[in-house]
Amino acid sequence: MRIIRRFTPRPAHRFYTNQLGSGHRNSGHRRSVIAAAGCAVALLAAAALLAAPPRKLLSPPGRATLHLAGAMVTVTYHRPKMRNPKPPHAPRPIFGRGGKYLVPFSKVWRLGANQATALVTTAPIVLAGRHLAAGTYTLFAVPDPGHWTLIISKKTGEWGIPYPGRQFDLARETIPVHHTASKIDPFTISFHRTGSHSAQLRFAWDHTMAAASLRVE
Repeated sequence: MRIIRRFTPRPAHRFYTNQLGSGHRNSGHRRSVIAAAGCAVALLAAAALLAAPPRKLLSPPGRATLHLAGAMVTVTYHRPKMRNPKPPHAPRPIFGRGGKYLVPFSKVWRLGANQATALVTTAPIVLAGRHLAAGTYTLFAVPDPGHWTLIISKKTGEWGIPYPGRQFDLARETIPVHHTASKIDPFTISFHRTGSHSAQLRFAWDHTMAAASLRVE
């Protein structure tokens, strides 16, 4: 007897499903390869950056720290010099009125160079008559011949210029300034104790020194 076998065609949807799945796998593989290559490039770039010698700052960093009545107050800043870092390295006039001066009178100054000057206090203090809670602040100043205006800003972590604006000012306080017999260079910020709970925060450069009173509450 003759046996007739019936041919059952393969459902078309299986074929397309398998083809589609294969396409997804290939596409996923390509994306993985591209991602791996991108990571490798990023790692190589990071390694090259780390291997590069550190760039020498024209105005090196400085730090002033005060331990007073259980509080710690720290100011971090950068210290420009009177001598121009660019050839022919001639001394520069620092404070004065007009464009030839490095720090012109009546203009906001970042109290240093590079990043903005930051003050951090671990306890409440009174700086130049202004009550400050423990925290981080940015300091600017407006030098003038007979006095300086100390600006305490709430905006932190920024580059020193441009000045972020009065809308971020917490306070503007007038502080005294006087002429020094000896020249001070580079720019220096320091603390000077005046009592068990009091001190001065001093800003000095060339023959000029301004001082803000500081008290731990």
